[in-house]
Amino acid sequence: MLNRTRISQIPEVQWTDVTKTTSNKSDDRLNKLQQETAAQAAERILQAIISGNSNQANEALVYYKNILPALSDKMKGCKASGFQERRDGDYAGTYVFYTLTHLDGKQEQKHIAVRNDNEKHIWIADGGL
Repeated sequence: MLNRTRISQIPEVQWTDVTKTTSNKSDDRLNKLQQETAAQAAERILQAIISGNSNQANEALVYYKNILPALSDKMKGCKASGFQERRDGDYAGTYVFYTLTHLDGKQEQKHIAVRNDNEKHIWIADGGL
């Protein structure tokens, strides 16, 4: 039978003060994402799509979750390079232009619109995909 004394006994073990542990991985990731430039974010987003591993850019692809498999299939095996940022006064975000090279060697000049005016201040794909 349990009684108050037995329930309130603290076992003799080594306790860890969780208030003094290092920052957790999600805080580290958020900090890293907040430090990215628009071009770096665009490159990470496109690499995630091309590789089919959206975990690299889940936060940035919130508006594309429904069509992400189709995008990945369409861009599978491609290479994205030459990322350059351009601002437009009428748009709150940044346009990032890049070269997409297909498996057959054909190249296209494309762009992706990204913006970071959200509560976490991280770059999110806003258009162009």
